[in-house]
Formats: sequence, structure tokens, C-alpha cells
Amino acid sequence: MKKLVSLLLALAMLFTGVFALAEEDGTNVLVLVPSLGDGSYFAAAALGAEALVTRYPGTTVDAIAMGAIPMDMANAEYELATYLPFFTEACESGKYDLIITCGAECNHALLAAAKAYPNQLFVSVDLQGVPAELAEAPLTNVYGVTYKVKDLGYLAGYVACAVTTSNMEKANPEKKVGVIVGMDFPGLNEYIGGFVQVCAENGVEVYIDYAGDFIVEIAPQVAQKARAMYDAGVDVIWQVAGGAGSGVFTAAKEADKYAFGVDCDQAATIADPAEAATIVTSFYSDYAAVIDYAYSAMLAGSFPGGTYPQVGLAEGFVGYADNAQFRAMASPEVVDGIAALYEKMASGEVEVFSVEADPEGWEALKQATAPAN
Repeated sequence: MKKLVSLLLALAMLFTGVFALAEEDGTNVLVLVPSLGDGSYFAAAALGAEALVTRYPGTTVDAIAMGAIPMDMANAEYELATYLPFFTEACESGKYDLIITCGAECNHALLAAAKAYPNQLFVSVDLQGVPAELAEAPLTNVYGVTYKVKDLGYLAGYVACAVTTSNMEKANPEKKVGVIVGMDFPGLNEYIGGFVQVCAENGVEVYIDYAGDFIVEIAPQVAQKARAMYDAGVDVIWQVAGGAGSGVFTAAKEADKYAFGVDCDQAATIADPAEAATIVTSFYSDYAAVIDYAYSAMLAGSFPGGTYPQVGLAEGFVGYADNAQFRAMASPEVVDGIAALYEKMASGEVEVFSVEADPEGWEALKQATAPAN
């Protein structure tokens, strides 16, 4: 039932761009994000806020898609001009107890609004690197987190190796897996460093490609990249490209292969059932847990504004979709194995590679796992 509700919500967001979940009384929350129809990064923030309605009676949640900005147009001035009017209108309305956002492209508008409206509370569920201005002069009405995303890659690498070395119906004898990432820069490669690390440890080849953006409009181009990987013998591809990465699921459906999701349980947010059926599991930072923490603290009168922690698996804010689909597709050994690995990682027993900390090591890892042909 929960999966069905999430799917219906995702479809509603895709076609309307705005949703309102309850009457305008009680405690009111607003989600301001560039897009609601990506089924991934921004949708995860909206779905995390939506969960408050069930957990906290009397809560209402509205969500607005402010418009996605292609990477070739992204700059501080343009982002501020595009998004600040939405923040200003929300603050001026006086309606919302909490405004939730995420993404580096929203940071300029978030900071400007927080300064202009010091009594308005804000949460960024992913600051993507705390802005220097905020780090130097914390704002007590802003709470935000960043994530140890390298942990996601290690978990994903473990399952990818299990898939490609298994006797699963759609796996072939070749030990090949793939990843498609939004952009080629250290902060995003941090997602996949641990992935490649596990593959190197298991003698698995890794095909790596980059979408060039995150917007859903380029999903067909990403599907072409994924098709080339599947044609080369790859059994499973992890998409780490937001809305653009949905093209991986299209290619997986056509090739009758496996895929991994990102940012949220994408088996519950991808509208095409045949595409959703290719998703073994998803690996994500848990925006819902961050939102719940901040919201419950606000209700208790102890909003954690002015703090911007980095959280990860050990803190309970990084995980994977342990759902019925995963348990049906993966063997009991894999299901139990990743659960055990999660506990080991949480206790600090596993050292996960960091691309940002060791760029030279990253180049060596890529060479060690590069396809032979």
C-alpha cells in the first residue's frame, strides 16, 4: 500500500508540478524544489515531507516545482533571480511554519530569504557542501545536512558484484557492471568511489559514463549510453544522475537487464511498471529521516538551526531499499549479506574509499576495473 501511495503521488507530481496534501490548518510545511517530476532527487525531498502528514496529525504539506535549470545556464545570479521570488512569496504569506528545499542551485535563494525573514524556519535536506557564508556565519533559522555519499557506493558495489556473479535469470557469465553519473567532478564521483572499490576487490569490470546534466529532458540520451553498456555485456547499471538517470530504466527494460535506483526507492516512483520492475534496489541518502528529525525538533521547540552536520550510514541517514521487490529478486544470501555489511559499516569496521580525499587513488581504481575491450 505504501508503495502504491508513493507511486500515485509521484504521478500526480509529474503532471501537476504542485500538490497539497491536507487542509490549511494546523502546522504547515512547504517544499520548494526545482522539479517534482524527476522521480529521484527532488521527488525524494517531497516524498519525505509528505510522510509528515501521516506521522504528525494536523500537519499539512504543499510542494512547488520552481523550474529546473540546465547545467549550462547555472550560475549564482541566474539561480537567485529564478528561485528567490518563490522563497519570498512563501515567507511573505506567513502561512508556513517550515520551508524545505535541497540542492546547490537553491542555496543562494535560501540564504537570501533566511536573512530577510529571520523568524521563518528553513531546512535544506542536502546543502551539497555548506556554503562558505553559512559556515562562517551560521543562521539560527536554517538547518541543513550534507552526506557521506561514499557509503552509498560501497553498498551498491556489493550488490552489483553479487548480481553479476550470480545465477540470476538475467545475469550472464561475464563479470561486468556499470554506473552512469550526472557529472564528472569529485563530489559526484564520491558516490561511486566505493562502488568501484568493491568491484576491484572482486575482479569485476566497471563501465563508467556521465549524463552531462540531471534534467529529465536528457533521459533519452542517457538511455543510449545505458544501451551501449548492456550491449557490451553489463548485467546491472546504477544510475546516479537524478531525473536524467531514468533513461537507464528505459534501457534496462528494453535489454531485459537489471538496474539500481538512487535518491529514493525508485521502484516506487518510476511510473512505467516494466521499468520499475528492472530495479533490484535503490541506494539513497534518507531525506525523509532528516526531515522527520528537524520537524519533530521544531515541534518540541528545539529546532536545530545554525547546525550543518555531515551524516552518513553510521548516523542512520544513508541506506538502501530493503523492500519486497529486492527480496524477491535477490537471493537470501545477498539480502542477509548486505544487512550484515550495513552493520559492519555502521560500526566502522569497513574502510570506504573517498574520491575527494584520494584523487590519485581514484585514477588507479578506474584503471584496475576498466573494461578489457
